Amino acid sequence: MRAGFILRLIGSLYHWERTWDEQNCGPALRAAWRRSHFALTLGLLKRSAFKLRELVRPKSALGEAAPICSTTGPSGGALRPRSLPPRQ
Repeated sequence: MRAGFILRLIGSLYHWERTWDEQNCGPALRAAWRRSHFALTLGLLKRSAFKLRELVRPKSALGEAAPICSTTGPSGGALRPRSLPPRQ
């Protein structure tokens, strides 16, 4: 997975926001467009983030503790706290 892919996804979100700014869209219309235009991109970003999390494991103690606080998995499951590994 390349950083360019992630940056293009984020860039597309900013592109839509800029377009709506230029068209002076109101909050209700903007919210409706976000629901229809952002779903695929945000889904790809989420799946990419989970894939990267599998490929690149954290090296710091804080980074290793962070997954305990994650709210959902790639399947969109409910909040499931993870247990800590035993201390050595």
